[in-house]
Amino acid sequence: MPGWRYVKAFLPQKDFAASTDHLSYYYVKTDELEKVYGEIFDRNRTFRADAQMGRETKEQWIRTAVRFTDYGLYRNGIYLSPDLYVAVFDWISWVLLALGLSAAAAVLAHQWSVHRRRSGSAGNAEPDDVK
Repeated sequence: MPGWRYVKAFLPQKDFAASTDHLSYYYVKTDELEKVYGEIFDRNRTFRADAQMGRETKEQWIRTAVRFTDYGLYRNGIYLSPDLYVAVFDWISWVLLALGLSAAAAVLAHQWSVHRRRSGSAGNAEPDDVK
């Protein structure tokens, strides 16, 4: 389901128990998870340093963190999350595909016109004995 995750309820760290088995699962929007990860990023120097070393913006780091499990499942051929579709075939791929198809069409059109000129000039010549 794009834009949603099925997760256990969030607890403040002070209320966190050793076991979370008593917590129930519910659906949460991924943009809500991204807000939580944004707070975590802002408060955690290690995460900011990791993002800086990886030359990621805060938004890129958050997107990767929220979809970390999705990426792992996809890499192992288990599941392709609907949230990853954009990453699989992005706009640059569409542009390259369009350029490739345009180049192929131009080459084919040129070859066809050369072929027509050659076959047209040979077909219009009159035989010498008919006049």
